[in-house]
This record gives sequence, structure tokens and C-alpha cells, in this order.
Amino acid sequence: MVLIVFGLLAVLSIGFASVCYVVIDNPELIAPPPPVRTANSPPEYVIGDLGGMPVKIDHRIVQFIEYDGDPGWGERRKGPRPERTYSSRLSSFAFEVRYPDMKTRADKDAQADYEKYHPLSSSLRADLRWANPWIGGGIESGSRYPGHGAMDRLYQATTSHPETRAMGDQLVPIESEIPGLELFVDLGAHPTTGESWRYSSIGSGDTYFHRDSSGRPTTYINCNFRSGTRRYSLCQHEWSLESLDLNIWVSTLYPPGLLPHWQDIQIKVSQFILTFHHAQTTGPVSPPANIHR
Repeated sequence: MVLIVFGLLAVLSIGFASVCYVVIDNPELIAPPPPVRTANSPPEYVIGDLGGMPVKIDHRIVQFIEYDGDPGWGERRKGPRPERTYSSRLSSFAFEVRYPDMKTRADKDAQADYEKYHPLSSSLRADLRWANPWIGGGIESGSRYPGHGAMDRLYQATTSHPETRAMGDQLVPIESEIPGLELFVDLGAHPTTGESWRYSSIGSGDTYFHRDSSGRPTTYINCNFRSGTRRYSLCQHEWSLESLDLNIWVSTLYPPGLLPHWQDIQIKVSQFILTFHHAQTTGPVSPPANIHR
């Protein structure tokens, strides 16, 4: 399916979020808690070049950090680990924030709230699943950035000429109930069950796009259905910071209860990322002691 091609853009950047948000359907699989720190712990920061922006990030709020040139996950580094500077190009990392206050798990109270929605063993109740305010996010930059115009290409690859596509890949527009978003759904029915392909477990779910006043697509959202139901399970929301001339692709995952707030989420997460900017790029910095990549 065409979505798979562009879905690969987000696989590594949101792999962390799969760990975190798969709890919606598999609560046993959750992200590890942030490292324990005390008042005497030295500051730890992630520094580098994030899509053309020098950044200094509190290590407690990001995970799975990767720089250009790092070995793949599970591979051993060949040679010494390079010293990280503000010119070291970051290629991906993950983060988690609570909407709408945008607090992270570095905040003690927010961590307690996170644990309420991510139980270790018991299934998450439907009402909590829907109300879960936590957003998993991932960044692709550096060599992983898909390039300016990627959203235009994704829109064309997803929506153009559905009549020429194979069954299960024929997306057609229907009226959207979410303001500001165009909705595209799978055409046809499952050949065995007769169920609408839109709701089939092997379908791709519903696809939303937002286009700006000039008609250019700026936002992609895909919401999958819970198996055997006509209710969304999880929404994947992507955009880029191309308009700010930054080579940064953003992917987020959140429960369907947050979908009506998609526009505010996109604004606030973008602002959250911009807070990483660091103007002073000289002087001593304490690198994270537990980063081995």
C-alpha cells in the first residue's frame, strides 16, 4: 500500500512511541521510566544540530537519541565514540508530553499522572484509554529527514488516481467530521467477509490531510480502527517544520480522544521542539552519562 512507503518515514522516529502507546492495546509493553536523579546529580544534556538549529536538550525528556553516523540499533560502534558538539547532526529521538500543558515525565506530578494511564499489567479501561492525554512524539532530521516537499509527495501518493490502485489502496474522499481536515477512506469491501475495507483489520484505517489556504498539504493523520470494531484505536499525526526552514519531520501518536485538538497539538508540539534551541554554542556541556551511541 502506498501509505507503507511514507509510513517508513516515521518507523524509527516513532518506534519509541510504539513502546509507549501500544499500551493502549497491550498494557504490558510500556516505556521505561526516566533515570532517577537527585539534587546532587550533574546536569545532563543532549546537544547537536537539529535540522539546522543548534539545540541543548534536557536528557530527561528525550529517549532513543541517534546522530548521523551512529551504528544501527543492535550494532556495535566501530572505533571511538565521537565527541558531540553543536555541529553534530541529530537524526532522531523520541519524547513524551502531556496535552495540553505540555509537561514531560521529568515533572514528578506528571510522571504520576503518566502511570495512571499506563498500568503495568491490567488492561486500561475504555474511558481512560479515550481520555489519555499523553502524546508520544518522534523527530527525524539529519540524514533521516525526507526533504522539503515530502508532505506534498505524500498527499499525491496517497490520494491521486484511486481507480488505478489495487483493492485496499483505493482511498476516496468523504465528508469529514473533524474541522480543518479532509478525510479519505478505503473503497470497497473485504473479499471474504464482505466487511467494508475501511474497517477491516488489514485495512489502513482512515487518512486525514489538512491543506493551507494555498491548497498545499501541511498535515497528515492516520487513525487505525480497533480490531473488530468501528472505533479508532490510535492516531498517527505527522508534519514538518519546513515553513520555518528547518529540516525536521515530526511524528506523534495519541489516543483518538485527542483528534479534535489536532491543530492545537501541532502548534504546541512545534513550539515545544523550538524550546530546544540554544543560542550559546560554546562552553562546557555535561553529556548524558548513559548515552552509548
